Amino acid sequence: MAEPKTNWIWSSEWVHADKKSTRLVYFRKEIFTESDADEACVRISADTRYKLYVNGKLAEAGPSKGDREVWFADTVDIRPYLKRGVNTLAVIVLRYPMERENGNHGMFRSEIPGFYLTGAIHFAGGNKLNIAADESWLSYIDRDTLFLREEKDFSPLFIHEETWGNPDIFGWMKPDYANQKWKAAVRYGRDMIDEAVAPGNLNPRTIPFMYRKPRHFQGIIGTAENGADQNQETAKEKAGWNQETAKEKADRNQEDLKKTDRGQETKNEANRNQENPENGDWERLLSDSGILAVPANSCVRAVVNAGEEMTGYLHLAFSGGKNADVRLLESEAYVQDEHSATSGTAIKKDRMDFVNGHLEGYTDIYHVSGIGTEDEPEEFTPFWFRTFRFIEVTIQTREEPLAVRAFDYEETGYPLESGTSVETSDPSLKAIWEISERTLRRCMHETYEDCPFYEQLQYVMDTRAQILYTYALAADDRLARKAIDDFSRAQRSNGLLNCSYPNMNPNVIPGFSIFYILMIHDHMMYFGDKVLVRRYLPTVDKILNYFDRHRTDQGLVEKIGGVLHEARYWSFVDWAKEWNRTQGMPPAGLKGPLTMENLLYIYGLQKAAELSEYVGRLDTAEEYRARAAAVQKAVRNFCMRDDGMIADGPESRDASQHGQVFGILTGTLNRDAGRRNLLRTLSEPGFPQCTVAMQFYLFRALEETGLYSCTDRSWDIWRAMTREKCTTCVESEDYARSECHAWGALALYELPAAILGVRPIEPGYRKAAIRPHTEFLTSASGNVRTPKGVISLSWEKEAGKVCVSAQVPRGMETVCNDTDNRYYLCTV
Repeated sequence: MAEPKTNWIWSSEWVHADKKSTRLVYFRKEIFTESDADEACVRISADTRYKLYVNGKLAEAGPSKGDREVWFADTVDIRPYLKRGVNTLAVIVLRYPMERENGNHGMFRSEIPGFYLTGAIHFAGGNKLNIAADESWLSYIDRDTLFLREEKDFSPLFIHEETWGNPDIFGWMKPDYANQKWKAAVRYGRDMIDEAVAPGNLNPRTIPFMYRKPRHFQGIIGTAENGADQNQETAKEKAGWNQETAKEKADRNQEDLKKTDRGQETKNEANRNQENPENGDWERLLSDSGILAVPANSCVRAVVNAGEEMTGYLHLAFSGGKNADVRLLESEAYVQDEHSATSGTAIKKDRMDFVNGHLEGYTDIYHVSGIGTEDEPEEFTPFWFRTFRFIEVTIQTREEPLAVRAFDYEETGYPLESGTSVETSDPSLKAIWEISERTLRRCMHETYEDCPFYEQLQYVMDTRAQILYTYALAADDRLARKAIDDFSRAQRSNGLLNCSYPNMNPNVIPGFSIFYILMIHDHMMYFGDKVLVRRYLPTVDKILNYFDRHRTDQGLVEKIGGVLHEARYWSFVDWAKEWNRTQGMPPAGLKGPLTMENLLYIYGLQKAAELSEYVGRLDTAEEYRARAAAVQKAVRNFCMRDDGMIADGPESRDASQHGQVFGILTGTLNRDAGRRNLLRTLSEPGFPQCTVAMQFYLFRALEETGLYSCTDRSWDIWRAMTREKCTTCVESEDYARSECHAWGALALYELPAAILGVRPIEPGYRKAAIRPHTEFLTSASGNVRTPKGVISLSWEKEAGKVCVSAQVPRGMETVCNDTDNRYYLCTV
């Protein structure tokens, strides 16, 4: 009896060495259609990733990120790409090895590499052509593409490539392509694919597909000879970290390439012989109106400018140029030669200062085979999207001239549809809004991401803020629901969550688990989904029970973490410059409990009580409020200084702005004490300040204590970003490693929710508050998208009062809460 088969296939040429390396595996199949299709859909997945092409056109990329328990399959409509006659289905599968340090941290993989596909093409009259992954597909393993570590010690991406142009795959997406090196695929039996775990446990995709938009670069901003030379050495060193590079490619004149990269004499000779084309040649290439001709035995360099921080799939096309090397240094900004004394990162000023600055980033390398022609060029399209604002291009030709026939990209990201817009009397806030919206968009793909350039990991604290900004901007909770579900599966047996997920690596920041509770509370307030709340409350319970089990006899949460890499867990709070030596943890955590972890626990209990009450768990709500009160009492007894300031720990006299902020938000400090303490942190030296990451919570505390006018000073952080020509929001003022960190997209919430004053005050937006903050502005207007519809609102100061006019969706109840009698309110 024949063994039952699945629709999972793989290459018959796969050997042990392939298992230890990151590989691209190609699959192709030709199908014949006599007539136009009425419907054509395929269900597709892969371990680790796929890109599906139909007749040479990219139809889709996926699957969305899963983990060991849940794997996703996509349903893709291929009808728009089909034609009458022969059609070529072509799939590239990216496979990472099981060793987590040798692959992308955010992409899980199983022991079974594979490609899955089923589907059918339906024709008029009821005819149908079934399609499935089976032995009729041909496969080829690309061992001419190496994936490079971006850094020696910490490489969460593993997406950058060093690729040798390969005649064996040239034209492989075209009909009637034939190459004897391609072999029939092998099909897995059911005994190999366990449907209880990944990748056999296929679930429908829960989020929309990423959008793709063809784009051209804005232009060039000058040559970069020194930066290019420095980067050549860096790229070669990075390639050297992959032990296969030099050994496997010895037959491709690697020693000559090394001399070109590293030998100063050869480098100087190349510079003397350099024949840089006129800028117009580059401009014509980038606008798709001409080619860039590079003479034989020459080196050209230029910096290409996208005009803004971008995420996209790069594409280059060449003809001729055998053995030429093309290097692409992707970078977010120009940085200065000096480094910060506190954070150690390169100092950034004007992000476009190419005169005094230089580019730093990560490199892709393509070695041209020379097989391309004008009619059928050789192409280089890295598998994964890249993040860039500037790309330093270095081309070194050998014995043949090279024609660069195309250099463009496809922008990609989550299809976020903005419905909120705000105008104010302060023009600086318009520019801040623009970089904030761009930041959020660049940090949204198949998950929320802390940053698209360095890690592309979904962190709990970052994601809570990003989700709230998404609600305020677009009232879209599709990616939020996936994030909430992702993090529920990130829970450890002790109750804490992995601080980022999906993530192959363990990494726990205890306080971040509390932000998961806030995430669910936010969803309750905006969407009022009781089914969702009930589903994830057990995760919330386990988080809070962890903290409860770790209380001391004093009633405080004990020391549960410490400095990164020195303690079991990392007690990160914020990137305050005074805390750089302890990796974002208040130094009080070196000696004992952290007040911030106690305040976060209180905050989580209070929000969990509201969640429990919402779904009828009244006893649990009462229990959580009692627990919160007990920890508040312990904080007041053991963590308060004689001057009324909340100290960073019971064994510390240090105090920070953060402690006062969360003391206010939890009610541990009353309004008057909170106002007094907060004013001290704003006016007196010696208190570590909330950085970009914590500004949202500072704004809430200022609002609670009647100090919202002070937020105008905080906006100076973002005004500096726009003044220094940032196109996205930086990670932190001092620790500005990342140029694009979406916890900084604060304006997307603050302008509609606080400046216009529109936010939910009952679950599911059953009731909306309209109470604008007008302290440092004279007028504001805009539209706020909510799950119940769009609220249009404007306000203007008149004769000491504020005239507010609003249009709200039919049936929505609104409350002014005008306790100070400051508003004239007209609601339609």
